[in-house]
Amino acid sequence: MTATGRDRVVVGVWDATASGAAVRWAAQEAELRGADLHLLHAVPEAATGDVTYAWYAAAHLQQLERAGRAALEELAAQVAATRPQLPVTTALERAPVRRALVDAATHGAGAVLLVVGARRRRAAAALRLGSTALHLAAHAPCPLAVVRAVPAGDARGVVVGHDGSPASAAAVRFAAQRALAAGEALHLVRAHDTPARRLDGWSPQLYEEVRAADGAAHRREVEEAAARLREEHPGLEVHVHLAPDTDPADALTGVAARAALLVVGARGHGAFVSALLGSASHDVLHRASGPVVVVPDPDRVHHQRAARRAAHAGPSRDVNA
Repeated sequence: MTATGRDRVVVGVWDATASGAAVRWAAQEAELRGADLHLLHAVPEAATGDVTYAWYAAAHLQQLERAGRAALEELAAQVAATRPQLPVTTALERAPVRRALVDAATHGAGAVLLVVGARRRRAAAALRLGSTALHLAAHAPCPLAVVRAVPAGDARGVVVGHDGSPASAAAVRFAAQRALAAGEALHLVRAHDTPARRLDGWSPQLYEEVRAADGAAHRREVEEAAARLREEHPGLEVHVHLAPDTDPADALTGVAARAALLVVGARGHGAFVSALLGSASHDVLHRASGPVVVVPDPDRVHHQRAARRAAHAGPSRDVNA
């Protein structure tokens, strides 16, 4: 099926088994948004310059391309069987996976949502578990969904972290629109420390007074945000969850345990992935059992797009037959 010129949801495909859940979830999202679904498989070209092994590299590359095409065809057929009205396109490219996906989300039609799968592994492999997903979460020019599994049929609600920052505001906007489109409730989660928590010598009465005042200030801020959302999105059901003296990732994953979607924001600039994402978003990506969407900071997206326009040497080479 050819592209229609509508918005696109782009899915990174590894193989039919590993990417099945991500493609099924992305197809549902594309249909919900009235968007096309684009499946992309990337095959990195051989890096060796030794002509002795050139024949082997070429043969291996062809084998990888055949496997990639087979996975794309199988997954596209699965989508067509369950959602026959959804436009689906596929592409196989010779390029590093991260670059191919970021380019697909940036250039040409771009993407309103980028989706990748993720499999849970041993704790010892945690840093390798989400290397591609974590990189994309910190560098993609659009929201990134990391899907370990399709939510259970009774999963309901969209959960989003709220801390008053610009990154949080972008995440809340995305979550509110998604909740309204799906006819689900929105859950705003605020985790915060009590200022007196780390101070010694405070009387129990003073501690409780400070804790109560601090909690009331946080609740007032989140309730005001909830009221604005109800006004901006008539019909949207909004719930507020406060988690004092609680790790933000614990609070978010706890509220989202039976939710359909968890949304977090990413920070603007930083040297490391954890700095770009923020520690809470980084931890959530490792620990959440359901789909997580990371919404980029708009300022970061603006700067990254400007940098790519200046440095981009051309799109990856499409090797579709």
